[in-house]
Amino acid sequence: MPAPSFPLASLPATLFTAPIPETADHVQIAKDCIDRLAANDVSVLAPDTAHWRDLLAMTSTLRTFTSGISAGAAWRDITALHKPSGFKLEKESVVVVRKGPLSSIDARFHFTNGLQPRGRCLGLVKIAPDVVHGEETDGEYKIWSLSTILESIDGYGDPDIYPPNLLGKGTLDPRHGDSHHEPSHFDALVVGLGPSGLSTLARLKALGVNAIACDKTPQVGMNWTDRYHSLRLHTPKAQNSLPFNFKPPENAPYYLGAEDLKEYYQSFVDRYKLADSLWLSTTAEHVKFNSDKTSWTVSLNQSGNQRTIVARHVVFCIGFTGRQARVPVFPYRDEFTGEVLHSVDYISASQWAGKRGVVIGTANTGHDVAEDMLHAGMDVTMVQRSRTAVLNVERLPLHQAFHKGVNVPDVDKSFFTNPLAIERVFMKEVAHQMALQDKERFEKLEENGFKVNREADLTQILFEQAGRHYMDVGVSQMIIDGKIYESIN
Repeated sequence: MPAPSFPLASLPATLFTAPIPETADHVQIAKDCIDRLAANDVSVLAPDTAHWRDLLAMTSTLRTFTSGISAGAAWRDITALHKPSGFKLEKESVVVVRKGPLSSIDARFHFTNGLQPRGRCLGLVKIAPDVVHGEETDGEYKIWSLSTILESIDGYGDPDIYPPNLLGKGTLDPRHGDSHHEPSHFDALVVGLGPSGLSTLARLKALGVNAIACDKTPQVGMNWTDRYHSLRLHTPKAQNSLPFNFKPPENAPYYLGAEDLKEYYQSFVDRYKLADSLWLSTTAEHVKFNSDKTSWTVSLNQSGNQRTIVARHVVFCIGFTGRQARVPVFPYRDEFTGEVLHSVDYISASQWAGKRGVVIGTANTGHDVAEDMLHAGMDVTMVQRSRTAVLNVERLPLHQAFHKGVNVPDVDKSFFTNPLAIERVFMKEVAHQMALQDKERFEKLEENGFKVNREADLTQILFEQAGRHYMDVGVSQMIIDGKIYESIN
């Protein structure tokens, strides 16, 4: 039976619109709220709209409670059973966040859950004056957003700290199908060696788990370099850091290209001695759950050689959207004599210099390909099928947060653990404020035929649609300057 799904738009959430005075004692306010939470006083949760998202800390699963009443009842019942303790505010984390009409006091706290073995946990809260049915109350501060995260379990290591004794191990080369005299039983198999696969493998190793990872490519990082040559990420390089605060090198470009990523991933493998746990040129062809319900049997193809292993856990790290080509059907396609290909198969436009090219689609990849065609000397037209969100990277909170010298794990937890309904209303306001600031730029794009989605639901775009936006790293100006033409379909 499939798990039920709930579209983000169906989850209620309220903006933190009550003003927070600069003269207020923000640290004391945060401490008072966390002390009440620790004392099981669930009235500290805003009754109508508080959200609690738990990531394994208290419920032993991933779960979100979407009202103060629901969250309060769950907190009261779970704490009565497990008796968490040691609640302590991280005073230096307290900050007032303001965005347009929104404001909240954000803070972090630490505690220990009462499970056995005990877990070290992190909590994050957003606090604001209480509002009931749109009306401000007597100014009592309450928690509107609560996230709790399991960070480590007593006696099982820390997934954020790589044990120094492991750095002297792992002197073998990655395996390429030579499976003679190798073990066939493992605690975990990780399928895929992109950033998620490498991160998962390294964290499992840090915890002492007997894990291996396989990938169909013959080299680490080739899942990036076998794409189009001009590929580069549209997010700051620090945001793309691998675990243990292992950042890309300072001399790497701000927007990492495919070769930069390949070199960075290989340096991570070298630094943490992961090579002998990598099975390259290896595809997982079939996975079967065993009847004893304690393991999986996995059929692997290693450079044409068949092999079977048994793993207690299998983790698929094969990308958020995959690389499946979705090609629309066009009338009279068979009458067109030019070359047609999907971006999955696109490598370079160098062989088409002097020709006319059409790019169908105006999200990130479409812009990348159009720019590459322009630099190759082509006459380029982009075909836009629906309005596209254009994000000025210099205004995005991510680009402001992931600066040089940032502690990446801390920022990750602050940005990517919020209840999605709360994150959605916040990011909608961010998009609105950005659109106001970029009004003139958007008008120029519209004058040149590019239709901008100015009120984009960024969280829905990322989590439900996995696209339909462009992180502007320069192509919008090319459209404004008339170097790339726009056509509306």
